[in-house]
Amino acid sequence: MAMRNIQHLWVAALLLTAASCTNEVKKADSIDPAFVYDDDYFSSSTDTSVTGKSENVSFSSATLVGKINNIRSVQSLPVGSTFGILLSSSDSDPRFGGQDVIEVRSQRKSLVYRCEATGLTMGTLYYYRSFFRQGAGKVYLGRVFAFNTEKCEVETLSPSKVGFCTVTVQGRSSIKLNQTSFKGSYGVLFTDRQTDRPSPEVDQFVSGKVAAGDSVVFDVTLKDLVPAHKYVYQAYLKIDEEYYFGPARSFSTPALAISDSDFPVDLGLSVRWASRNVGAESASVAGTYFGYGDPTGEMMSSDSRDYPSVEIAGTKYDVAAANLGVGWQMPTFEQFKELAEECDWLWTTFNGAQGYAVMSRVDGNAIFLPACGYSMPTADGRVPMGYDMAEPQGFYWSGSKAASSSSKAYSLHFTSKDHDVYSLGDKCRGYCVRPVAE
Repeated sequence: MAMRNIQHLWVAALLLTAASCTNEVKKADSIDPAFVYDDDYFSSSTDTSVTGKSENVSFSSATLVGKINNIRSVQSLPVGSTFGILLSSSDSDPRFGGQDVIEVRSQRKSLVYRCEATGLTMGTLYYYRSFFRQGAGKVYLGRVFAFNTEKCEVETLSPSKVGFCTVTVQGRSSIKLNQTSFKGSYGVLFTDRQTDRPSPEVDQFVSGKVAAGDSVVFDVTLKDLVPAHKYVYQAYLKIDEEYYFGPARSFSTPALAISDSDFPVDLGLSVRWASRNVGAESASVAGTYFGYGDPTGEMMSSDSRDYPSVEIAGTKYDVAAANLGVGWQMPTFEQFKELAEECDWLWTTFNGAQGYAVMSRVDGNAIFLPACGYSMPTADGRVPMGYDMAEPQGFYWSGSKAASSSSKAYSLHFTSKDHDVYSLGDKCRGYCVRPVAE
């Protein structure tokens, strides 16, 4: 690493020029016993300049301590005196004027002083010693010791919380990621290609965040995955535009198993969800279209005032309870919201029908909501609409009225791009109903 001699400046820290990081550079792992720090030396030495211990060593910085002996006070120092640390990554006997030797002066005028060396190269062995230049006269040098800056090492940890569409993976760094001196980035590189190792040129980098209560472990959440598929990932650190990778690991998302029966499905939520719509003989068909609060499905009025203006879940207007009996009811707005926020949603095709597979993040169960459109009342009955459009859509009633409009009620509306439980539907329109059970 190229370095510069800095002279005639009283500074608290010297910024060293950091060499660009490479994954191939071999770094020192140990320190020669001759340069291991000696506590007794600092406390008992009678040398005029005494070298202290290296402190707070990180991947790019260190605090280096020195002491001046045989001087009564800093006020008695000759005019022009300087003191600090000489530092080198290649010379085990650093002296003034030596190649690759840095002078880090202390600004604080104290007989025991600390110097901050920054911009160091990670994973590198440094030799250092104290110095004291007495005015323009004699130079006193302390004993030479050594320290290693932290290495840039990355470990790819096993995945956790593997779901159909999301997974949490972790990495571990040899560098403390929450220290202010760390200016890099970290995360994972991952791919859905069937390969042993992802490629930085073609695959996706996803940034992470430091795990709670930790400084070297980081979490990464991968989203929009596909069930029954293998993914390969590597943890990475990026420092000074150089990437450092951990070993590659893989995981496979579980196969999708959509329920299609008469029994309610436990998705790990506050209620269980039916696997079919009211009036449907299978999970992939629409079933019956109902106006809001019309359990018969036979009301053809286009006037919203002919439909209930109250909350209908659990009442005589509840479509699910009226058609399926005790134990079933229409979902409330809050239950639809829970379904949207606490489950994974995957647009897919099931038994020839397009719609969403809604998957539990707790136990792996899933239901299917077909994109069955809606119906409009006419003199000849309800006419289905929207299910055969270029962009299929789904509409499902909740049992909750809209607070802002007497003619509307909350409903679930979705396309292949999004799902919205805040949608307000006209009460006269015919929507599907997906029941819930306690």
